[in-house]
Amino acid sequence: MSDDLLPVVARPDQDAIARVVGGAGGIRFQWEELDRGVQVIQNAAERMREVMDGVGWMAVGVTRLQSCPAGVKVYAAGSRALDSVHAAQASVQAAEAELQETADRIRLSRVGYAMAELEVHLRFAALAPIQDLSDSVSSLPFLSSHLRVQKTGTSEVALSGTVEGLLARVSQVEGEPGSAFEVLEVEGESGLTYVVVLQGTEGSEWANAFSAVGVTEAEQADSLYVNDAVARGLEEAGAPEGANVVLVGYSQGGMHAMNLANSGPVQEKYSVSTVITAGSPTDDEAAPESTNYLHLKHELDAVPWADMQPKADARNQVTVVQDNPVFLLPGEDFGLGPAHKLRSYEAGARAVDDSAHPSIAPITAALGAAVVGSTAKRHVFSVTRPSLFPAPTPRRSAEVRKLGGRGVKDAKR
Repeated sequence: MSDDLLPVVARPDQDAIARVVGGAGGIRFQWEELDRGVQVIQNAAERMREVMDGVGWMAVGVTRLQSCPAGVKVYAAGSRALDSVHAAQASVQAAEAELQETADRIRLSRVGYAMAELEVHLRFAALAPIQDLSDSVSSLPFLSSHLRVQKTGTSEVALSGTVEGLLARVSQVEGEPGSAFEVLEVEGESGLTYVVVLQGTEGSEWANAFSAVGVTEAEQADSLYVNDAVARGLEEAGAPEGANVVLVGYSQGGMHAMNLANSGPVQEKYSVSTVITAGSPTDDEAAPESTNYLHLKHELDAVPWADMQPKADARNQVTVVQDNPVFLLPGEDFGLGPAHKLRSYEAGARAVDDSAHPSIAPITAALGAAVVGSTAKRHVFSVTRPSLFPAPTPRRSAEVRKLGGRGVKDAKR
């Protein structure tokens, strides 16, 4: 009965895009709209029943008129009127039945979709012990102090308010010595916007805030220290409380971006309007409805699929799965594979900017409104992780120790 009630799947309109999940064109949003439609249909059916009751009383009135003394004179006209009333009553009944059937079919289809989604989640739940084991193996002791944040420069830079333009900023951040992030202060339609760009994993040194240790911080500690560091950077860049913030992150940086938008000082003090991630595992992260999310993932890149969690559709969260060709440049390290290279995701970002897909267009439009200016004031911050084992305090001389801690000058007095 519900075979014809299927979501309308909007096909990708760019070669580099394999599929688009979520957003206004997503299945869940369509079902939510159908749910609202069911209520409208039910209200219409109720109104039809009221009309049908009125028509029934009209039939009673005509019948009584025919039975009165003067009814013989108007019998023929009354019969025609009664036939019309009965025909109207039948039409109303048919319309009410059709409306009710449509509502029932939508409900049945909606239940089928919900059951299918539940089955997928139950199947993936079987992998939870594997994920828990992975988490426990990767956990490391964390430092007991905040990251050291130092502003290293301020300059004017050209900036495009496109997905490609913002993602391209990652390479500029990764070109800074050590670990770094940048805050771009740019004009938006509703005032200043502050774009935070977070780099991917770099190196394995403990002092490097975005080394492999940073991945563990993102997974195990919800980016506790990176969140604090970025909040301090925004404050030093002059971002007032409540300012509009856009977070852009590649690989590990995308994991931090999700955490910053969900909780902690950045989310509490500022208005995070948009989060853009590329090559990041984000499916098991919360996505507050007040923020728009755009995730770029390549079919051949294992990193963004590492969380092994199926992501339910959400109106404010769009995942663009790429299938563009990938390759290594001459002499380039394999790393995590050619599909994980930043330039692979920059190609996907270009396709997103050119797309008119119903799920993508609202996010790119919102991004264009947030970043209107063609130049931005760039604030660069270096970030280092304090050592777990601070350098020991130099020992005092034997003479000072012998005197119970008094200084040499005191001893001579």
